[in-house]
Amino acid sequence: MDPGPGHENSADDPSEGVRFEAVEFYDSRLFIFVFSVLCLVLLAFRRVRLRIDEEGVVDRFVWFSPGLIPWRQIIEVRQTRWVLIQVDLRDNAAFYEQLSPLAELQVAKLRLWGLRPAVLRPWSLEASRSRLLRVIEDRMDAYALSELKREKALGPGESQQPTEELPWNR
Repeated sequence: MDPGPGHENSADDPSEGVRFEAVEFYDSRLFIFVFSVLCLVLLAFRRVRLRIDEEGVVDRFVWFSPGLIPWRQIIEVRQTRWVLIQVDLRDNAAFYEQLSPLAELQVAKLRLWGLRPAVLRPWSLEASRSRLLRVIEDRMDAYALSELKREKALGPGESQQPTEELPWNR
């Protein structure tokens, strides 16, 4: 049976649509497969994303996270309206120096939203955001107390660092 004139350019040709759907089907299967493998790898090789210790807060949540934020650099921590924890620093320039160029771009994007450079992401952590804030504030207080004890033990004039008033210890 002859299909008639103009049929070779017709949009009603069923073989073209089937071929297109087959390519789309395989593309989506490939995406789902790659995404599933990535998720399994991330589950199998879990790592600590946020650690709070004697040195400070170690943030390794995403690839552009800053790493160690020492207690001596932290002024204040507070919640943001975007379910983040904002960390106010004494010296933002020193913080920017430890970032890679790509991480600086991500931090610049956060600044467009009105956030400071150091932001902690409490997503997918076992602790709640309020619990995380309490732990960080408790560690900040413990650090301030240890610094005061160290200065007192050294005596006046023997301190190796210039004395400064810690805002969370007022």
